[in-house]
Amino acid sequence: MKRLLGEKKTGELHCTKEEADKYIKDIYSDTNRHEEMGECDKLLTPKEPEEDFDCAEPRLEEVRDIVKKARTSLAPGPNGSLYRVYKNCPKLLLRLWKLI
Repeated sequence: MKRLLGEKKTGELHCTKEEADKYIKDIYSDTNRHEEMGECDKLLTPKEPEEDFDCAEPRLEEVRDIVKKARTSLAPGPNGSLYRVYKNCPKLLLRLWKLI
């Protein structure tokens, strides 16, 4: 880290909190934020999609494929289960798919 960032810097800030707050406000605030910006000619307009979005429920094969591709070392999700559990327990994966 010393090689990348150099020696540790020491020092003190010699200003009041109000001065620091005013400086930050002056630098980072946008006085024109309430004004309408109008159209931007440089933005591209995307083409309409050629196919409709698939809103169907996920198929078992899709869920299996996602679980298969997931790394087993990933952190557990909100339910606390690791991908490793679903990879090694096909019946549990089937139950997960039914819940989805």
